[in-house]
Amino acid sequence: PVVSQDCTAPVPGNARLGTTACCRHRRSLAGVVGGVGRNCGGGAMACDASLVEGEAEAAAFTEPVAAASAAEGSVRRVRCISDIHVDEEENRQWLAGLPEHPEDVLIVAGDLSDNLARARSALRTLKGKYGEVLCVPGNHDLWLSRKEESGVRDSMEKLQAFLAMCRDEGVRTGPLRVDGEGGSCCVVPLLSWHHQSFDTEPDITCWEGIPRPEHAMVDYSRCKWPSPLSQTDESVARALDELNDRGPAFPEGAGAAALPIISFSHFVPRFELNPEKRFLFLPCLLKAVGSRFLGERVQRIGSAMHGRARVSLRVERAPRLHGDWRPPEGADRPLDKLPWLRAAHGCALV
Repeated sequence: PVVSQDCTAPVPGNARLGTTACCRHRRSLAGVVGGVGRNCGGGAMACDASLVEGEAEAAAFTEPVAAASAAEGSVRRVRCISDIHVDEEENRQWLAGLPEHPEDVLIVAGDLSDNLARARSALRTLKGKYGEVLCVPGNHDLWLSRKEESGVRDSMEKLQAFLAMCRDEGVRTGPLRVDGEGGSCCVVPLLSWHHQSFDTEPDITCWEGIPRPEHAMVDYSRCKWPSPLSQTDESVARALDELNDRGPAFPEGAGAAALPIISFSHFVPRFELNPEKRFLFLPCLLKAVGSRFLGERVQRIGSAMHGRARVSLRVERAPRLHGDWRPPEGADRPLDKLPWLRAAHGCALV
């Protein structure tokens, strides 16, 4: 990747039990789940890489529920990655150089490219390296900025096209039962979108020049939603969350001790997972990272573990994020030289 990191931030295991566990040594998952990395210690998440309603047709959300195509007992690990941003040549080279793990299942938590052709190529590459690949779109994937995709009228149609592309490439967008030598689990992709009311912290008022999220986030200019949906309220986030109800049924026994659920999304399900906004270069970022509806759904389905992208808790040099953030007026350094709390780059299991 353009920027790589080893992160070892503690993450809750099963919030309902108040326990903490390492994603690669979680007893309830019997070693089936693994990060995309190394240097994993007990009680911590390891992530070697920073990459680590207009109605959509029902067909885009229906697919048969099936076990991983690998032979029973052969799945070793569930890996998680996000924000590979293959518009960057360095990221495409990194992707091409990934080793093959045909015995593993890979979660891709969004933000491949706003170019469907490049997103398809990336998923095809990953499908050739892993036994099964599951994917949800991120915000970049639903941007409307490509002339070659002029037939797509709005971001809801772009979502439909993205999911259809996944289906064509054999990439899962619905629940998948995974059986391995150490146990079994059910991996569940969840569609989501951000809404400003997700930010429940008081706004910072003692700093001048903090922009509104509509002026700082490219999503507001590059995404278009069919009426009456609007990004300025909760309607888009609610509509995308409700699309999850149209997907296939979970495998029998999902959520029980013998078949724990690993859900994943691009956006953040719980506000307390974010850094405090006073530590952010753009405090308004927290109004565009998560969904309350997603959090309620994760709790409702009884996820034992949830993978998400968007915001993690390490201060790092900013990666090239393909124009996701704009520097403030008067900034005398290019965007990729600014210090940032790492956002929208990397995936955490929480």
